Amino acid sequence: ILATGTTVDVTRDGTVTGGTDGIVALAGDTASVGGTGDVSGTTGAGILATGTTVDVTRDGVVTGGTDGIVALAGDTASVTGTGDASGTTGAGIVASGVNDVTVNRDGAVDGGDAGIVAETAGAGTLAVTVSGTNTVDGGTTGISATVGTGTGTVDIAAGAQVRGGVDLANADLAGAAAALATFGDAGGTVTINNAGTVDADNAANSVVIAAGDNVDTVFTNTGTALGMASSTAGAGAVTLTNTNLWMLNTGGATVMAGAGDSFANSGTLNLDSSSLTGIEALTNTGTIVSNGASTLGGTSVVNTGGMITQVDGTTGDVLTLQGAVSSTGGTFGFDVDLSAGSTAADQIAVTGGALSGDVTLAFNNTGGTGVLGGPITLIDYDGAFGSTLSFSSAGLPTTGAVLYNVVDNAGASALQLQSSANPAIGGIAGGLTLTRSLIGAVVNRPSSPFVSGLAAEGEACGYGTWARTTGGSADLDGDTTTRAGTFSNSVSIDYVGLQGGVDFACFNAADGGWDLGFGGFAGFNTGDSTQPIFAFTPGPGGFVPGAQIGRIDTDFDQNYVGLYLTAARGSFVSELQLRYETTDFDISETAPGGGGLGVFDQNFDSTGYTISGSVSYILPVNEAMGLTFVPTAGFSYSSADTDDITLAGAANGRIVFDDTETQIGFIGGTLSRAQLLPGGDKAWNYFVTGTVYHDFADDTKARFIDGGAAGAVENISSSNIGTYGELSIGAGFVQILEPGMFGKGRQFNANIRLDGRYGEDIDGWGITAQARVQF
Repeated sequence: ILATGTTVDVTRDGTVTGGTDGIVALAGDTASVGGTGDVSGTTGAGILATGTTVDVTRDGVVTGGTDGIVALAGDTASVTGTGDASGTTGAGIVASGVNDVTVNRDGAVDGGDAGIVAETAGAGTLAVTVSGTNTVDGGTTGISATVGTGTGTVDIAAGAQVRGGVDLANADLAGAAAALATFGDAGGTVTINNAGTVDADNAANSVVIAAGDNVDTVFTNTGTALGMASSTAGAGAVTLTNTNLWMLNTGGATVMAGAGDSFANSGTLNLDSSSLTGIEALTNTGTIVSNGASTLGGTSVVNTGGMITQVDGTTGDVLTLQGAVSSTGGTFGFDVDLSAGSTAADQIAVTGGALSGDVTLAFNNTGGTGVLGGPITLIDYDGAFGSTLSFSSAGLPTTGAVLYNVVDNAGASALQLQSSANPAIGGIAGGLTLTRSLIGAVVNRPSSPFVSGLAAEGEACGYGTWARTTGGSADLDGDTTTRAGTFSNSVSIDYVGLQGGVDFACFNAADGGWDLGFGGFAGFNTGDSTQPIFAFTPGPGGFVPGAQIGRIDTDFDQNYVGLYLTAARGSFVSELQLRYETTDFDISETAPGGGGLGVFDQNFDSTGYTISGSVSYILPVNEAMGLTFVPTAGFSYSSADTDDITLAGAANGRIVFDDTETQIGFIGGTLSRAQLLPGGDKAWNYFVTGTVYHDFADDTKARFIDGGAAGAVENISSSNIGTYGELSIGAGFVQILEPGMFGKGRQFNANIRLDGRYGEDIDGWGITAQARVQF
C-alpha cells in the first residue's frame, strides 16, 4: 500500500505484503497507519510513515527486510499498537521526531541491527515503554534513545526483557553489543528504569548501558541487569543505580570514560574476573560479590554498611578497587586457607587512593585447623596514600592452640592475617611462672631456719632439731606477651607444707663471742592452682578476651633438701642456706564446651636450686617493757629447669620453657615485746613484722612449638611476681627445760605467725607454726 497527500490515513484491515515495503504513508502534514492485520515488506520496511505528525497504531505482526516500523516526523511521532515488529537488517522500530516521540508497542520487537531506535531533537520529549512480558532484541543495540535538550524516558516493566547482541533467532552474536544506548545533541537527559531484565551477556565486553556524548544518562535497575557498562569521554553526567541484581560479564573489561560517572549499588553487584573502571563515585550499601581477578572503581569507592565479598569456597580471588576507598561499617569477606603451609587467601588491592573508615573483615576457612605460619595478605593498600582503616573480624577461631588476628603492616602497606599462639597458651606459661614464683617467694618464703639463741645454762655446743608447717592461699596476676600482644593472667593457689631440720650449734664460740650453727633440712610442699581460660576475639589492636570457656588445673608436689649456716654476735644475726628442689606438676584442662586449648592431662617435672641469706640487727627500744626492733634485709636466688608441656590441639605442639630464675630481694623490720613469766624459766614474745619483697629477675621465657607446622615457633614472655608487701603478726614461746622434761633437751622454742600479702599482682594469706628443741 502506498498513500501520499497532505493528510494520510491508512486503516485498511487484513494482511498486507509488499515486494519492497508493506505500507508506505507519505504525508505533508499528518500520517496515520492503523487497522488490523499483518504487514510485511520483503526488501524494505514493513511500515514506513513520514509527515509532520506521525502516528502508527497498526495491530498485527509487522516485518521488514530492512526495518519493521519506521515513523519519521517533523514534529511528533508515536508508535503503538499490538503485535510483534521486526527488521531483518535494520531496526524493529524506528521513531524519530523534532518534538515528542513515543514508542509503546505491545509485542516483541526484533532488529538485525537494533531493536528500537527512538530519537527526538530540540526540547522534545522521548518516551519508550516495554510493557508486560514483551521483549526487545537487537543485533548490536536493544534500545537506542537520543534526545536534544529535552528529556527521554525508557521504562522496562517487570517481566519484560531488552537484549543486545542476539540475532532474530535469539542466538548470541559475536562482538560487543549494547542492550541500551543513549545519545544527545545538546545536553538533554535520558532516564531508563528497568524492572525487568536487561541482557548483554553475549560477549565479554557487551554492555547493559552505553552512555553516549552530550547527554546525561540515568539508569536505575530494580530488576536484573546482565552485562557491563560504559560511557564516552563526551558523555554528560552518568548515574547508575542498582537495587536488585547486576551481573557483570565474565572476563568483561569496560571503562566509564565520562567525567561525571557514578554507580550506587544497594542490591547485588556480581563480578567474575570483570573490570569496570573510570567511575568517579562508586557507593555500596548492598553486596558486591567478586570472583577471580576483578577490578572496580575509578576515583572513589565508598562502602556504607554494605558487603564486599569474595567468598566462594576457594582462595585466590583478587579484587582491585581503584581510587580512595572508605568504609563506614559493613563487611569485607575473604576465603582463607588456614591449613599447614598455606598462605592462600582472597585479596583486595587498593590503588590510587587512601584506605580509611571502619569495616568488619569476615573469613571463611577453606582449609584445616590453624597452625603457626607466615602472615597472609588480605588488603594490599597503596603505600603512597596509606591506610587509617579500623577493623574488626569475624569467622576466625576463638579457641584452640593457634589463633589469628589482622594487623596493619605499614612496612608492607598491607593488612595481614597473622597467626599466633592462643594468648591462653601464653597464659599457661604465665600461670606456671606465677605458680613457681609463688612457691619460691611465698611458700618457700625467704626465712631463716628456726635457730634461736640459747638461754639455758650448760654446754656451749649442742644439737638441735626443729619442725615447721605452713599453709595458705593466694591470688596472683601477671602479664604474658606473645606475638598476639600482652595479656593478663590470673592464678589462684592453695598450698600446705612441712619442713624439718637438725643442726649443731655452738654458743659464745671461740673468743669472739659468736653463736655459730650448721645444719640440714628437708621438706615438702603440696598444693593446687586454678587458672581460667578465656575465648579471645580478634580486634583491631590484637585479641580481646571474652567469656571464660574452661580452666587449667595444676597440682604440684615439691620435695627439697638443703644446708644452712647461721652466725650471730651481739645484736648481729645472719644466715645462709642452700636448697635443692624437685617439683612434680600434674596439669589438666577442663573445657565444658569442647573449645579448649588441647592440653593433655600430663605430669611434668621441674628441678632447681635456691640460695638465700639474710642479715638482721637487734635494736633495743624499751628494755623495761622488753621492746626491741629488728631490721632485716636479705635475698633469695633460684634457678629451675622445667619439662615441656604437650598440647593435643596443635598437632602435638609443645610449650618449651627456658631456665627460670627468681631474684628476690627483701627488706623489713620486726617490732617485738618479750614478757618473762613468773619463775624466770618461761617467756612469751609478741611480734609484728612488715616486709617488702621484689623479684628482680627478667621475665620468664618460653616457646610455643607448633607440631603442625615444621619449624614454627613463637616466643612467650611472662612476668614474675613483682613487688609485694607482707604484714605478719605472731607470738612465740620459750621455756628452759628441766633435766628429763624432754630427754636431754635444754630449751624449747615455738611460735606461730599469720601473714597477709598484698601487692599489685598478689593478694593472699599464710600461716606458719614452728617448734625447736635445743639439746
